[in-house]
Amino acid sequence: MLDEILKKFVIEDNFIFEYSGWTVLYRETQVTLGSLVLIYSEKDATSLGEISPSAFSHLPYLINTLEKFFIMNFEAEKFNYLALMMIDPQPHFHFFPRYSKKRLYKDKTYQDSSWPGPISLSVSCSVDHESKKALISSLKKFIGSHIKD
Repeated sequence: MLDEILKKFVIEDNFIFEYSGWTVLYRETQVTLGSLVLIYSEKDATSLGEISPSAFSHLPYLINTLEKFFIMNFEAEKFNYLALMMIDPQPHFHFFPRYSKKRLYKDKTYQDSSWPGPISLSVSCSVDHESKKALISSLKKFIGSHIKD
């Protein structure tokens, strides 16, 4: 299961960071600017209850670091998380920074079209390849400087 979800979310193109049982990937279908996937990567599992206590204990620190990045760099105001696991049973969270106003990144404007309501997965925003690479690189650098094993 773990291999399948990592392949589905294209780890070779979207890898950002691995930390204490979690793999952070850029979410290819961006719902809001900075959409990510946090995948439990310690072992195969089919429910949140199977996540090891150690991995669960590190998750808040990882999330705090991600949220800091998006607050500092994009003025994100809220964050939504989804852990539906209906199609992909491996425990994972979809991470969505939320914005009440348009955000400018690399000369392109991004709108959170679901604001102020719940995140809508039927809407996406297009991020060009160069902007994607820049965002991944910035995240890697920021997380790497803030998280130490």
